[in-house]
Amino acid sequence: LAEDEAYLRGSILESLAKRTEHNLAHMNGNVRLFEIGTTFGALSRDGLPAENVDIAAVVMGLRRPVHFSEPQPPAYDQWDAKELAEAVAASAYPGSDLKLVVSSFGFLWDILLDGERIGSVQQLSLDAPVWASPAFGVEMLLNPDAKKAGAMKYSGLPVTPAVEVDLALLVPENVVADKIEASIRKNASELLERLNVFDEFRGKGIPEGMRSLAWRLTFRHPERTLKDKEIQGRIDKILQSLRDLGVNQRT
Repeated sequence: LAEDEAYLRGSILESLAKRTEHNLAHMNGNVRLFEIGTTFGALSRDGLPAENVDIAAVVMGLRRPVHFSEPQPPAYDQWDAKELAEAVAASAYPGSDLKLVVSSFGFLWDILLDGERIGSVQQLSLDAPVWASPAFGVEMLLNPDAKKAGAMKYSGLPVTPAVEVDLALLVPENVVADKIEASIRKNASELLERLNVFDEFRGKGIPEGMRSLAWRLTFRHPERTLKDKEIQGRIDKILQSLRDLGVNQRT
């Protein structure tokens, strides 16, 4: 406890938000903070506040340092925060049934473990100057009884070239990106090595009630070079499945 933190905290993100505002007050807009610590909830059966261990992180500003090859790197966005949450959750609860779903609590996403909410991804509301980028936070419960990760498996560096395909999709506003991601992964086969959203756009050229989401699909075969017709066949299958969601390729 301290003069400016006189109560048991219910969230680590509250503390990290203050640290972020301190950085902004000193003209540092590129912030990456994390903490593992104790939080307190509603009274337990013995009449004392429930005590939990949480992990939380805040990201804002440029993803990478400025370099002559990239004078203006992109800023962190909600998709970076979602990817961070997925990575942390997978490390904390290896082999468990983890899902990120659109939040019903006013956040961006809720983190579910076996159907139970254990955390969230959210855009933080800060006392920030006008030049500051949006700040995003991740916080989740760490269960000391969770299954521990097994021995780390090593895989050699790839010796075959990857194939990257960018898909710009016209998406109805009521279709969440999670459904699109699930459909792409289901139809892309085991050759899909990586899947990322790298752009979201609304405005000129986009029909009302729609938005454009751009996805980058990275395919690789571990033993040979992929052929164009193999990739195109999978892309056609992906686009066909997305039409069932009302999603079409933007041309």
